[in-house]
Amino acid sequence: MKQKKKNDIAALLDYAGSRRGLTFLGLGLSAVSMVLSMAPYICIWLAARDLIAAAPDWTAAREVTRYGWLAFAFAVAGIALYFLGLMCTHLAAFRTAANIRKQGVAHVMNAPLGWFDANASG
Repeated sequence: MKQKKKNDIAALLDYAGSRRGLTFLGLGLSAVSMVLSMAPYICIWLAARDLIAAAPDWTAAREVTRYGWLAFAFAVAGIALYFLGLMCTHLAAFRTAANIRKQGVAHVMNAPLGWFDANASG
């Protein structure tokens, strides 16, 4: 009976070991960050809408400063979540690379001694 081959993502997640969850957490944080990074544009549009509605009398547009602060808060929150997501995925990637290197060296060390002479290139 043939053994079913794992796909590439599953194989990489196996190498990640205990840090597998950080990969998914980083992906989720990055997705939320991208949604938050669109919110400042909506706030700017709302501020412009209020300013256009109160065109000659600018003092009637009272919500403009609130929209400005909301845009700033969404931008800062988006950057912070993106940084956290980036750190999570990097921690998982460094563990994955280390485990691949360890398993590769262990595999080479288990090869028969004559294998290197017969398969040397150069």
